[in-house]
Amino acid sequence: MTFFAIFYFLVWPLGMDLRAQSAFGSPPPNLEPKLEILAEAESQPGGQIFLKVIGRLEPGFHLYSIKTQKGPKPTRLEIETPGIRALGETEESAPKLKLDEALEEKLWVHENEFFLKKTLVGKPLEGRELKGFIFFQLCDNLICLNPQKKYFTTLLK
Repeated sequence: MTFFAIFYFLVWPLGMDLRAQSAFGSPPPNLEPKLEILAEAESQPGGQIFLKVIGRLEPGFHLYSIKTQKGPKPTRLEIETPGIRALGETEESAPKLKLDEALEEKLWVHENEFFLKKTLVGKPLEGRELKGFIFFQLCDNLICLNPQKKYFTTLLK
């Protein structure tokens, strides 16, 4: 009987996946939160292009500012279209200074919606595709996921 009790309460729950374990305690962490992005690019006279990427995060998650900080990876906006390059630094919507409980640090983060802007130069042609990605790290107050990339493609207007 003792063996059965030890197996049932200690060993058997360890073999179940996280969703099954949630019946015994707190819900499992969301390991696949959603980040939706929308990119818009507009050609300007003189070969400049204004790019704006708008992001929307799943509630309860945040990503880090473009500012270099102790610990997490800063968010970056990168362009992959040949013949087009960045002119100046990336701009961002105002980040929020928040205590990140997972890292035990006050860090600049974005929650809910945010935007990144970049001025580009190249030979823009109306209707040409502009491709790139944002590099980011998503966290909630318990865990941080591995850094990842989210790709976008938009047409120049």
